[in-house]
Amino acid sequence: MAVGQALKELGETGRGLWWNWSQTSDKCKPEDARKWDSFDGDRTGYRAVFAKAQAAGWLNPASNAAQINGAAPVRDGFVFKFTRPGDTVLNIEYLLDPWLPRATVIGCYGRGEAGKSSWTAQVCAAASGQVSTLWISSEERQDHILQRHLSCGGEIGTLAVLQALPTKIDPATKKAVATSFNVYEHMEGAVVAFQKDNSSRKDRPLGVVVLDAIGALVTWGKGENGNDDGAVKKMIAHLFTLSERYGVTFVILGHLNKGTGHGTCG
Repeated sequence: MAVGQALKELGETGRGLWWNWSQTSDKCKPEDARKWDSFDGDRTGYRAVFAKAQAAGWLNPASNAAQINGAAPVRDGFVFKFTRPGDTVLNIEYLLDPWLPRATVIGCYGRGEAGKSSWTAQVCAAASGQVSTLWISSEERQDHILQRHLSCGGEIGTLAVLQALPTKIDPATKKAVATSFNVYEHMEGAVVAFQKDNSSRKDRPLGVVVLDAIGALVTWGKGENGNDDGAVKKMIAHLFTLSERYGVTFVILGHLNKGTGHGTCG
């Protein structure tokens, strides 16, 4: 609560910092993201966070002490950090290096026909030597997705398709904007069901879940939509929780708003 209050004055930047920090706690739940709207930032500010961090041993890279201790120099207000011999490298486990980190959430966005699905299909096929993929589709036909997997070199029996039935169609694009599948209600159940399915290859455990296209696979709450920063972060936080719980990587495919160049979960 205190950190959120202190970061409130930074607006959306502060929201992102607060939510990223909040998710480091095991007690954090996706619905906690809504608490941000209750903060008013009264009688505090982001400098209070700096003070607490410095008391815990953090060194501000822009401070004089950091310059003396050899931290990255400040140039015109920007701090650049370059790799150096002996630097500690974060150990990341990959399903396919460097495209598919294990147990995380990856977003792939672009305009229609930009190749998002084709690129993802090739990556999943390349990873089929060790894991299976569950492809949940609101747009493409099942037989097309399955045939493409084999054409990309994917192993037989390592891709399953779950077709989400459209419940609402955009008259302009003729694409589904809502379906019978809802990430919040059905995602965990689908993962568990796949793991129990006797027809799946037991030597290729579920490693990747593709959500195509994500906007039609989420039932947004009141006042939420695929362009709302808070709603999207809440959805991603939910998928992160599942990715860590079941050890799978979620690849979310989304479209760009036509004529605006802005991303959307739609």
